[in-house]
Amino acid sequence: MIRAVWFLVLSMSLGSAYAQSTSPHWPLKQIFKNDAAILALSREAVAEVCPDDNCVRFVIKDPQAIDVVHDFAFLYLWLVESYNLAPRKDAKGERYVVAILNKRKGNCRGADEDAIGRCALAHMATTYRITGIETKFEDGWRRTTGFDLAARLKQAGITR
Repeated sequence: MIRAVWFLVLSMSLGSAYAQSTSPHWPLKQIFKNDAAILALSREAVAEVCPDDNCVRFVIKDPQAIDVVHDFAFLYLWLVESYNLAPRKDAKGERYVVAILNKRKGNCRGADEDAIGRCALAHMATTYRITGIETKFEDGWRRTTGFDLAARLKQAGITR
């Protein structure tokens, strides 16, 4: 009986995660296709992108923060990892970065989108407890380690 209950709970949480992962409105899914996953699990929200054989994952210990973790990952890839995401547009022609900045800019001001994005990214990093995890493939092994998110942001000139 206990196994049946656990199977039911696991099935429901995985079904929910799959639905979130394949949602058509996530810009990271639109851009990176199958190399991105946006998941709301039972106890956390996760955004993972694997554009090459390496992956970067962000986790917030709140499944309701799925929008936040997605937007954080998008801004991180754009401003820290230097992916050319700014010109990418949705089907209606709106740039993804503009939509995300409109949601996340809060009191951020700046001369350009980069400045506003850096401010928004710093604000999210201090407001939410976000964990950064990397997976790298080295010598036939998969190596997964956490990384110091604050140090990475500081190295990219993103401070609060």
